[in-house]
Formats: sequence, structure tokens, C-alpha cells
Amino acid sequence: MGGQDGYKDEKPAAAVQEGHEAFSLAQQNSYLQKNMAKVLSCEAAAASELPAAAVGETLERLRALEKRWKISLSETCFYPIGGGQPSDCGWLGNVSCIFAEECGGKIVHWCSEALDVGAEVEVKLDWDRRWYHMQCHTGQHVLSAVAFDLWNAPTNSWDLAADMCHVDLGMAQPPKAEALSELEARINDCLRESRHVRTLAVKGDNADGELSRLAAHPQARGSAPAIGAFPIVRFVEIDGLDFNPCGGTHVRSSAELQTLKVLAVSKDRGNVRLSFLCGSKLFSRMTEMLSVEASLVKQLSCRPNEMPGLVEKRLKVEGQGQAEEKPGV
Repeated sequence: MGGQDGYKDEKPAAAVQEGHEAFSLAQQNSYLQKNMAKVLSCEAAAASELPAAAVGETLERLRALEKRWKISLSETCFYPIGGGQPSDCGWLGNVSCIFAEECGGKIVHWCSEALDVGAEVEVKLDWDRRWYHMQCHTGQHVLSAVAFDLWNAPTNSWDLAADMCHVDLGMAQPPKAEALSELEARINDCLRESRHVRTLAVKGDNADGELSRLAAHPQARGSAPAIGAFPIVRFVEIDGLDFNPCGGTHVRSSAELQTLKVLAVSKDRGNVRLSFLCGSKLFSRMTEMLSVEASLVKQLSCRPNEMPGLVEKRLKVEGQGQAEEKPGV
């Protein structure tokens, strides 16, 4: 856990530029949607071979392919799976890329068809997917920071699923409704304040002392990597709120998250799990929910706030009817 001790607010003596070769194009510019690249290798995957890190819908899409190809490029704007963030998908030329992972220092694209080695191709993201990842990843940083400030609850893990983002907090009991409302209010205040989101990278060997200094930042709520674990360590800072090591893709301003809503609270493996959505995905979800609400209001001939009681009453009557129809034993 970081803290005030040992931290001095001064410009790093030898910060590493974001264009450093240790960073992927996605880390250098999260908003980059396409680039040109040369195909360096194209290898057919074995019939039963699948990437170990692929899960859920992505894994099913890969399994559905008659043949899978592993392609590496001279450079790519794809973000490979890692750090809790799913991989990008999109296209290499006209070939669909379903999954990307880092293997041996290079990014491998799992694709539906082969490409000729040496060919020049346009690499293009599924931007809606990337934008969802960017908004939710920054949203996770905001939620984790505010939860720590309000409840002294560290984030033990997080997961970005296709339909929702989950944050596991080190808490004994779920927060009460009033506490959850306060959390959401604080979070959305931070979003409206348009806090700048920036990245900073320093040498991982701590030869200049910068890694140790930044690890003691007053907004550092997580642990920095051990000295020497990585050649370069990249930090993400949300102005006045959060400062933590992270290799993922983020928005430039908290305002780009628009709003954040916690949709579910549950206990999970000794943690309290908050499941949330923000930004574009939240608005899409709200549109679906309002459409369902309008349909039910019409069918049940009631106001929205009357629906739970009415449904409960009808289910009770239906259950009684079914019990009466059962033959005697």
C-alpha cells in the first residue's frame, strides 16, 4: 500500500516516454483505431489448440472455427489480454481476428483465415469493444479509489466481462443502501469534475529512484511491481484521485465515462463484489431496461413502481392454483 512517506511531488528526473519500445501501440495511444503493418508470421494452430486465456464468448467463437491461424505483425493497435482487461478483436485486412495475446514478447493474433507472410495489411479494431474496455477500466480505477477513501476497502481483484464490470473489495460485509448511494454520488461527482487521466512510465530497475518515489504517491492504493520485475513500469494517474501501476487502455478524462451505476452487490470468495456499468454500455443497458419496463407497464396496466407487487401477487395466485390441481398422493 502506498502512502505519503517518502513521496515528494516533483517532476521525475528521467521519465520514460510513452513511445518507448516497451509499450504497444494500444498503450501509447488508446484512441488509435487502425494502423498499417507487415505480416511477420502466419502459423496454423493445431486442431485442438486454443489460447489458454480465452474464455466465454471469445472461446466459443474460436471453437466454432474450422481452422485457426496465429498471426504476428510488425506492429498492432490491438491490446492483448492482460491485467484484468480482455483482448481486442477486429480485422487484419479482410480477415477476422477474434483474440490477441502476448507470447514471448510478441502479440499473437488468433484469426479465422491465413495471411501471406510479408503482406501489408490494415489492422482495424472493433472500436465499440475497445471503447467499452476503456470506459470500464477507467471506471474501475475511479470506483476502487472512492471505495478505499470511503470504506478503507482495498480492491483485491477485478473482472471485465462482456456485459458488466466486477470489482472485488476486501470487505467483511456488503455496504448498506445509504453507503452505496454515497459511493455512487462521490464517483459521479468525480466524473463531472473532468479529472485528467494521464500515464507516466519509469525505469523498472529503480536506478534513478523514481519507481520507489512514485510507489509512495499519496493516491497510490495498490502495490508497485518489485524492483527489476519489469524493464519499464507504467503508472496511470487520475488527477487528485488515483495513482497506480497499470498497463491497460484508458480514457483521457473522467468526463468521458459520463456516469457510473452499481447494478449489483454480492459476496464472492470472501470479498464484496460490486458490479457496475458506465458510459455507453450503461446507456445501452438503460435503453433495454426502459423498453422492457414500457412493455410490462402496458401488459400489466400499472405504474412502474407497482410492478413488483403486482407480479408477486399474480405468481402467488398462480402457485396456489397449481397446488390445488395436484392429485392427492
